[in-house]
Amino acid sequence: YSLKNESKPAVESYEKARAIFEKKKNRKLVANMDICEGVIYNTAKDFVAAKKKFSGALAEFTAMDDKEGIANVMLNLGNTYTQTKNYAEALNCYFKSLEIDAQEDNLDGLKDIYQNLSIIYSATGKYEKALHYYKEYINVKDTLLNEENTKKTIQAQMQYEFDKMSAADSIKNAETKKSEEVKHQTAIHRQKLLTYFGISGFLLMIVVTVISVRAYRN
Repeated sequence: YSLKNESKPAVESYEKARAIFEKKKNRKLVANMDICEGVIYNTAKDFVAAKKKFSGALAEFTAMDDKEGIANVMLNLGNTYTQTKNYAEALNCYFKSLEIDAQEDNLDGLKDIYQNLSIIYSATGKYEKALHYYKEYINVKDTLLNEENTKKTIQAQMQYEFDKMSAADSIKNAETKKSEEVKHQTAIHRQKLLTYFGISGFLLMIVVTVISVRAYRN
């Protein structure tokens, strides 16, 4: 395979990971490593190597009946055919991926497919279809954006509630600590008073005793 120097370390890392997953007999992760390498080969424009990697991954996912994996492979394989301007094969791959992602309600996958379909139909002069899939792409993109915004809003609300509870707990703990400190100081003050009264009583008793002895002697 022909690779640029900056791509070689990545492929080597994926190959090492692939070997580990093979030993552990984790077929899904082995297939995912093939996809990762295929994407690198696509970027390096080594489309023969990319197709070989994607084909290997497709065989694994098909044997496991892994729908999500198959859709992912077909999407990436479609990208390979798109780059080589083999639009017929690219469309075939994209529609297979589209069918699975629609069944699985995989919005991320659908977004990429709709965008790629719009690009192909625009490149082949079928502008009506290009516009249709571009609108689908925008709709899915907006849905994902709304979901992300909703998620962020919920997270912010949860964080606010957590911070409010933490602040309330801190105030409560501070008040409890202050109350305990007041009780402690009150107990110390009471103990001091009792000590003073005890000493005063003892001294008074001594004075009375001395006076009584003197009176007795007289």
